[in-house]
Amino acid sequence: TPSTVTVVKDSAGRYFASFVIETGPEEVLPEVRHEVGIDLGLGHFAVLSDGTKVDSPRLLRRAEKRLKKAQRALFRKEKGSSNR
Repeated sequence: TPSTVTVVKDSAGRYFASFVIETGPEEVLPEVRHEVGIDLGLGHFAVLSDGTKVDSPRLLRRAEKRLKKAQRALFRKEKGSSNR
């Protein structure tokens, strides 16, 4: 049985669960032979050795778009008004 369970919801609305389980020394997990190489680049955030491509998060570009829209809305407002 798990001793601790943590459930987290991220900004995209996805849920993640983390379990902490106590095991004894007699329980040995099987060895896993999967190795993955990671190549970090400019076109894609990461390319794995099995061919999987991970796109970059583009956080700065999204923030710049939001700022651009907010600046345009602010420019249209009259200085000294209650809506500025």
